[in-house]
Amino acid sequence: MSSTTSNGSGRFRGSTTTYILIGVAIIIVVAILLYFVPVSVAGQVTDAASGEALANVPVALSNGQQLTSDASGAFSFKSPRMQPVTASIDEGIFEPWQDTPQFTPIPLLNGKLSASLTPVVVSGLVSDALTGTPVAGVTASFDGQETTTDAEGRFQLSRLPRSGAQITLSGDGFVERTIALDPTSDDEASLQIYPNGLHGQVRDAGNGDPVAGATVTLNGATSASAADGFYYFPTDTGPGEIAVQAAGYLPATVSASDDSAMAGEQAVDVSLDPTVLTGKIIDGKTGAPVADVSLQAGGQSATSDQAGVFRLERLTGSELAITASHQTMSRWSSAQMEATNLLAGEPR
Repeated sequence: MSSTTSNGSGRFRGSTTTYILIGVAIIIVVAILLYFVPVSVAGQVTDAASGEALANVPVALSNGQQLTSDASGAFSFKSPRMQPVTASIDEGIFEPWQDTPQFTPIPLLNGKLSASLTPVVVSGLVSDALTGTPVAGVTASFDGQETTTDAEGRFQLSRLPRSGAQITLSGDGFVERTIALDPTSDDEASLQIYPNGLHGQVRDAGNGDPVAGATVTLNGATSASAADGFYYFPTDTGPGEIAVQAAGYLPATVSASDDSAMAGEQAVDVSLDPTVLTGKIIDGKTGAPVADVSLQAGGQSATSDQAGVFRLERLTGSELAITASHQTMSRWSSAQMEATNLLAGEPR
């Protein structure tokens, strides 16, 4: 009797242990599966320098989703734990940022993601363009913020675009000038400021763009316009007629005799008219105008209108090869002399 009771109790204990092990295994499997279930992730975008929340910041996710932070800098998305979604922010005045959410060990609990953006900081050295000497006390400004160069001519500005930032330099005894930094880098930007003197910008009379590389002459002295069209002559160059020439433009002259201009208090800007080559395409047999003819010359292109007239601008060269093509006519080419066509700007 006692032996039979003992065997039954052992079988019961064995069955209980088996059930417990199966239950534990099920719990483990379920927990593992839950780790693959996407959960909500609460994100926050802040300025690392000030701690302020940043609104309207684009957030790109590695799953292709595009988000934008709200007025409080918050954004949210879903992400699995085992293969978390990566979030990236490329906001111009901040350094690029990228990270993945942080999760607690407990499944189904929400994740968090803190996007603390580091502002772009630009360091610069301002020197005298004529002597190369660092200049102290120069005001460097950008978009409402400004600073002053120290005794060594150095300054720092933050929250500038990583490329194309326009910094304005001004100081007593110097010409105020706005200089483009492109691209902004980690290296110290070397900027030059000119002592008061005759200066101005060379611009395209057609579209207002600056003309770089123009040759500017005054009383035998020569200056070449910079990328922003800026040219400069020291005050002792004296008053006279400024002559300007640039490839693709008609020559121009302008008088420089005003005392304020010679002292650098007033800029003397020069507008250059683009060279123009116009013509008319006609059918060699009928004399009728031909529309929709494609023409190429000197890297420029144009298409004849309904009257067969075309117009090419800003061409240069003593002789230009013009190529014309049409879907129903044979290809044609011709050489045009600059002196009789580019300077005239009338149909030939």
